[in-house]
Amino acid sequence: MNGVTDYFGRVGAALTNTRQPESFQNEPQGLSLLAVLIYLFIVISFSVGAAVLSYRYNVAAGTGGFLTGVYVVLAFLFSYFYYPFYALVLSKSRNSRR
Repeated sequence: MNGVTDYFGRVGAALTNTRQPESFQNEPQGLSLLAVLIYLFIVISFSVGAAVLSYRYNVAAGTGGFLTGVYVVLAFLFSYFYYPFYALVLSKSRNSRR
């Protein structure tokens, strides 16, 4: 009977052991932070590029100051939609006015 108790005691201890494997303990934490910072830099640069493109388009089109600002903010927030919209719609309408 003592052997059964020892066996289940060891199994229970193995199941309740919450330590992480050593391969995870040795992972450098700075690399994760660097990857997040690089990703944020790329996303913000992408959004700023859309805002600048929107600003230049609206100034060239003669849109008013406040409305230009609204379009710039919207282009910054929705840059993933603004770039295709500009490429498919606005750039063609701009070229046809010349």
